[in-house]
Order: sequence, then structure tokens, then C-alpha cells
Amino acid sequence: MKTADWDLRKLQLSLDKKAACAIYVLYGEETFLIDEALTALKQKILVEGAQDFNFDLFIAPDVSTGQV
Repeated sequence: MKTADWDLRKLQLSLDKKAACAIYVLYGEETFLIDEALTALKQKILVEGAQDFNFDLFIAPDVSTGQV
């Protein structure tokens, strides 16, 4: 399994190259940067109208691993 610690700029560069991963885990203290990363992912990966079908958001304290 490939894992990496990326900052927002590295994520944007990767998405510009169309190198999307199957799963992204966004974490950290900076909620603004997490929101920016989530927005970038949605804009680059999801086709318009597909968010309801192809997008799931889980907030760690609110769900169990079984739900994911």
C-alpha cells in the first residue's frame, strides 16, 4: 500500500497530473487546509452530479472502522 505525507501544494500538483488515489485521509490541526484539500479533491476527481453517488465523508470521532 502506498502512503505519503503531503502538503496541500503536493496534493494539487498530483491532481494536476491526474494521479488520483483511491482513498485520501485528511488530518491535522489546520481545518482551513483540510477544507482546501477536500475542495481540490472534489473539483478534480468528481464529475458534476456524481458527488451523491461517488463521495463519502467520514469524520473520525463520529464513526467506527466498521462503518468505513
